[in-house]
Amino acid sequence: MAKQNNLRVTPLLSQSGVILQNVKQFSLSAKQMAAHGHDHTKLWTAEKVLSASLLGIIPAAFLIPSQFMDYLLAVSIVMHNHW
Repeated sequence: MAKQNNLRVTPLLSQSGVILQNVKQFSLSAKQMAAHGHDHTKLWTAEKVLSASLLGIIPAAFLIPSQFMDYLLAVSIVMHNHW
């Protein structure tokens, strides 16, 4: 006669009292995502640097009108919107 496992799955109860039956755990850490080939840490760092530099590029483009500043502003805004 086969032995039965008496494993019980008890649903999780959240703070609001809602029963969570199908909870899937996941991690957003760079280490675990890098193991799957999805390391976007360098991209996020570049986006942070670009966002911070836009605080200086935007006023400078209006205060120092030139083709270079127009080009720098256009490329920076397009890259910021794309990322």
